[in-house]
Amino acid sequence: MAVIQARTRAQLRQAVGDNLGAVLTGTATSGTSATVFADTALAGYGDDDFNGWWVVFTGATANNGKVRQVADFAQSGGSITIRATATALTTPTTSDTYELWPSYYNPSQIPRYLNQALIEATGRAFDPVEDTTL
Repeated sequence: MAVIQARTRAQLRQAVGDNLGAVLTGTATSGTSATVFADTALAGYGDDDFNGWWVVFTGATANNGKVRQVADFAQSGGSITIRATATALTTPTTSDTYELWPSYYNPSQIPRYLNQALIEATGRAFDPVEDTTL
């Protein structure tokens, strides 16, 4: 397991979600427009199960880091429709990765919580062995 300093914000956000039992991660199997993509792995869930949930795009595409809310979920084919916003997305493609968060956990707030925890820990928890030689 990597030390916390080697983790990205996305990895830390997912760790928080895992601890809350709140995050689902997935990979798009297709995208038909900037607001509709599918993941066949979600086909076991029921219609509208993810309505209101948050989508965080995590792949190395133009959508990376963008957060949107789910407008509709169709069980047939695992189709997710995202609410339209002023800032457009590019059409998700196969292999685009994402996270799904319940509506009551807005993933945009997780970095604030992480920053607060880091500020609180600064000066209280540290490695007492420090090498200052260069």
